[in-house]
Amino acid sequence: AAPAVSTRKRKRVVIRDPEEELHIDTPAEILTVKDKGKGILIEDPKPMKKRDQIEMDAQEEMEKEDEDIIKSINETPAQKVAKRRKLSEEAQEADDLK
Repeated sequence: AAPAVSTRKRKRVVIRDPEEELHIDTPAEILTVKDKGKGILIEDPKPMKKRDQIEMDAQEEMEKEDEDIIKSINETPAQKVAKRRKLSEEAQEADDLK
């Protein structure tokens, strides 16, 4: 009869020289500083709650309105006339399209 073929993989000890098999793209030893938990814990930012988001949006809108008011106060009369002329031209074009 034919000898039985073993399906178990045999364990063998292979001694290799790490310098010979070292690839160029992989360094032999990477020195890294490991944080042992002594540093400050930084948590991931959580999404804002709906109420907080609404309040923040309202505050940003008020700040934008304030900036627009300050900008309009600082405009010269010539700039105001040019702005009115541009708006009237745009309104006229919109009426012509209708």
